[in-house]
Amino acid sequence: VQRPKGMRPRQGGYREAKFNETSSNHGWYYCKYCGKSGRKEDMEVDHVLPWARGGSNDVSNLAISCRACNRAKGKQTPDEFEIMKMMQEDDMLEKEYRSVMRDIKRNGR
Repeated sequence: VQRPKGMRPRQGGYREAKFNETSSNHGWYYCKYCGKSGRKEDMEVDHVLPWARGGSNDVSNLAISCRACNRAKGKQTPDEFEIMKMMQEDDMLEKEYRSVMRDIKRNGR
C-alpha cells in the first residue's frame, strides 16, 4: 500500500512508546542495523515496514536505529537495506583490491 506523496506519519507518541517499550543499558540504546550505541537523544525510531509502503506506527513495526542507518535505509525494508549494505561493502573491497594490485604491479612486488 503506497501512501500519497508528502503524507507523513502522525507524531502520536510512537517514538516515546518505542523507547518506553525497549529496555536500555543504563540509558544506552543500540541500533538494530549496525549495533552502534547511543543515548536516547542520539537515536531515532525507524519504521521497519516503511510508512510509505504501508507500515504503521505500532511499536511492533518500530525499531531503534542510529541516525545514519535510519537515513540510509529510507523506504527500504530491513532485508533490502542489508542487501544494499553488502553490495556497497563488496564494491569497496573490490576497489581496494584493485588499488593494491595496481600498487604491486607499479612497484614490481
